[in-house]
Amino acid sequence: MAIEFRKFKGAQLVGTHNTDPWYIDRHLYKTWFSVPEAQNTAVAQEFLSNGGYNEATKSSTAGLSSSAATAKLSSSAMLFVVSQFPLSVAYEKSFFLKNLANGLNVIPRQFLELVASLPDTSEVKEVFGDQLNLSWDLGLKPGRPVQKSDTLPLDFVLLDKSFSSHSHRLVQGGPRKSSPPPISSRRITPNWRKSILFHPYCDMKNESIRLWTSSSLAHSLCRNMVKLPVRVTTMIVEQVLGSQDDPQVTVTIPQGTLRGASQTTVSGTVYHRFLEIPYAKPPVGNLRFRSPQPPENWNGTRDALEFGSNCRQEGGIGEEDCLFINIFTPQLPNNSADTELLPVMVWFHWGAFVTGNGDITPGHLIDKRVLFVPVNYRVNVFGFLSLQGANVSGNAGLKDQVAALRWVKNNIALFGGDPDSVTIFGGSAGGASVHYHVLSPLSSGLFHRAISESGSALNPWAFTPDTQSYAFRLGSNLGLETDSAQELADFLRTVPGDQLSEAVDTLLTKEETVKLLTYPFLPTLEYPLEGESVFLTDYPYNVATSGTFNKVPYITGICLLEGHQFIGSDEDLANSSFWEAIMDNLEQVVPTDLGLPAGSPGSIEVANKVKEFYFGYEDISLETKSKWIDLQTDLLFAIGTQTTIHIQSKFSNATYNYQFVFGTPYHIAEVYYLIYNEAVEGVNTGPAIMSRLMTDLWSSFAKTGIPSATNVTWLPASGSSYPYLKLDTEHQLLNKVEKDRIDFWAGIYKDYYNGSIDG
Repeated sequence: MAIEFRKFKGAQLVGTHNTDPWYIDRHLYKTWFSVPEAQNTAVAQEFLSNGGYNEATKSSTAGLSSSAATAKLSSSAMLFVVSQFPLSVAYEKSFFLKNLANGLNVIPRQFLELVASLPDTSEVKEVFGDQLNLSWDLGLKPGRPVQKSDTLPLDFVLLDKSFSSHSHRLVQGGPRKSSPPPISSRRITPNWRKSILFHPYCDMKNESIRLWTSSSLAHSLCRNMVKLPVRVTTMIVEQVLGSQDDPQVTVTIPQGTLRGASQTTVSGTVYHRFLEIPYAKPPVGNLRFRSPQPPENWNGTRDALEFGSNCRQEGGIGEEDCLFINIFTPQLPNNSADTELLPVMVWFHWGAFVTGNGDITPGHLIDKRVLFVPVNYRVNVFGFLSLQGANVSGNAGLKDQVAALRWVKNNIALFGGDPDSVTIFGGSAGGASVHYHVLSPLSSGLFHRAISESGSALNPWAFTPDTQSYAFRLGSNLGLETDSAQELADFLRTVPGDQLSEAVDTLLTKEETVKLLTYPFLPTLEYPLEGESVFLTDYPYNVATSGTFNKVPYITGICLLEGHQFIGSDEDLANSSFWEAIMDNLEQVVPTDLGLPAGSPGSIEVANKVKEFYFGYEDISLETKSKWIDLQTDLLFAIGTQTTIHIQSKFSNATYNYQFVFGTPYHIAEVYYLIYNEAVEGVNTGPAIMSRLMTDLWSSFAKTGIPSATNVTWLPASGSSYPYLKLDTEHQLLNKVEKDRIDFWAGIYKDYYNGSIDG
C-alpha cells in the first residue's frame, strides 16, 4: 500500500529531551533529529525517481536504517520509503520498520498501518502488531487489533516499547549512560488542539495505558486505550498547554508586562500560565560559562504564551539564550489587602546535568492551590565547565538555579505566590540539585522546604572532583593547544554552540566510556573568582557531615527498582558474553568514591564481598538479573540517598524518607503521579489513588513542612531511627529502607573509607 508523503513534525521529533528513562545510540540520535526537512524530502523523492524498491536500489535501501543512512532521512521520509517496499520483501520491510521504531517515541499512524500490512510471521508484527491493541470511540470493539483497513482518529498514536538497541556500558560503579532519545517537545503536532499526552502507568499485571488529547479550555479525554504486556516505564511525550484561544491575562513585574493565558484542569480548577520569563541575562558571548547576571527589562508587553528554548545540551539540542522560568498559578492578586498568598513549588528538571528542560505542566498539583514554577538551567559544558586560573569558577548551572530562586523571592508575590513559603523539588539530577541547595550557603534564605526525588548530591553520578583535564582536551580537539586556562576559556567562548556541543559528545575515548560512570562536566569543586560567590565550598559529603547546611524540612527517597534503567540493553542481557565480562571484571562494582585504586587489595576485597553478598555462590547472569538490578539500585541511588538521610537527621528533626513501589517503580517513576497526571481518572483506580496520595503529601509539605494525607502517618528520621513511608496504594510506615543492604554498605564504607554510613 502507498501513503501520502507529507511532513510530520511529530515523526521527526524536534525539540527537547530527557536523559533519565531511556537511551539510544549517540550517532543515531544526532543524525535522526538534526536533518532539514527539505533534505529529507529530496532524498525520498530521489528514491522514487530511481524506481522505488527494486534490485538496483535494494542495497541502498537495506542500509537506510544504518547510522550513515539515517543522516539522510527523517522518520517521515523513511516511512514513505518503506511504504514502497513490496510484500515480497517482507523481511527487509520488517527489519527497516524495527530499526525505525527504535528511534521513535511518537509513532505516526502510517507506521501502524505498515505494521498491520506485514505477515503475521514478521518479527516487527510480533513485537508491535500483536502487543498493540487500540480501541477508540469509533464503534470498534475494545481490544481489537489494528487492521490494515482501519482509520485511526488521531494524527499520531503514541506507544511505549522496549528499546532493543539502546546502548549501555558497564563501568566501575555502574553503567555509563549514552545519549538519550527525545522525550518531550512542545512542537510534536502542528495543532495544539490535537496534542497528545501519554500517561505512563502500567503495573505488573498488564494494566491499560491511557492516551488523551487536549481541547482549548479543558482536557477533552479521548478513550484511546493501549494495552501492552511489556515493561512500561516513565515517558511523557507532550505537555499540553491548551490552544492559542485561551483567555489571556497580564501581570506587570519590574522587568515589564507579561501576557499569559488561563486554562482549566480536568478537575475544573482555573489557573494561569506565564511561560518563557527571563530570570537572567542570556549567557552568551563573554557571559558563556559565567555566573548568571540580572535580567534585562523590556518595553511593551511580552508574550509569555509558549515555552522557550531549551538550554544547549547533548546532541546539539537547544539554545544558549535559555534562562527562563515558567509559572503556573491558581490565582492572581486582586489588589485586595486580604488576598492570601499561596505556597510556591519550584521544580528543577532531571537530565544527568547534561540535558533536560523546564517545559513541564503542573498536573493535579495546581488543584492543591500551590504555584508550580519549573526552571531551565544550563547543563553540560555550558553549565559545569570549571577552570582554575580563568574567569570560569564552575557550577554555573547550579548558580542559574540560585538566580531563579532570587527571582522568585523578588517577583512571585505578583503572581499570587508567597516568597516566604518556597519549596524546591526535583527528580534525578533535579533531586541532586535540591540537595546541593540544602548544602550551599549561596542558597540560604531562598527556600524553606526541600524534596529530592531519586537523586542526591552524594550519588556517584552527581559530582566530579575535576573538569579541568577534560576542558583542555576539549580545546585540543577543537584545535587549540595551550596550557593557559584563561586562553582556553577565551577560545571556548568563540566556538559556535553547536560545534562545542558536538565536540563534548565525542570527548571521551572508548576506554573512558567503559570506565567512567558519569559525564565529564558535572557539579564540582569551585575555584574562587573575584566578584563571584562560591556555590560549593567543599566536597558534598564533607559539607553534609559538618552540619553547616540549610536546615529546612526535607523529604528524600527513591524507587524500588531505580537500577532497572541502568543494567544494560535487552540485547546485552540476552548475550552470555555480557555477563561473562562482568564476572571477569568484578571491580566495576566497587564505588569510585571509596578511593580504592583498581587492582589494589582493598578494591579486590570489596568486589569479592559485594559478589558474595548479592549473589552468593551464583554467577552474575540473566538468571540473577533481579539481584543485578538491586546492586545497581544501591550503587547509583540507595547508598547516597540513605547516607543523606542518616546525616541529615542528626542535625534536623524534619527529615522524611520514602520508597516508591507502586506499579513499575523504575527510575523517577514517582514523578509521574505528581506533575504528569492531568488525565488520571476515577476514584479507586491505582493511578488515581497514587496521584491523590502523592499530590496530597507533597502539597501539604509545601504548605506546612509536614507531609500529611488521609490515613497517613509519616514520621521523620531521628538520627537513631530511620522510618520510611512505603508509597503504594496500600501505604505502610516501615523501618529503614532495605536494611540488610544498607547495613552491608555501611560496613564497607566503615572498613574501607574514612567516612561511614552510620548504621
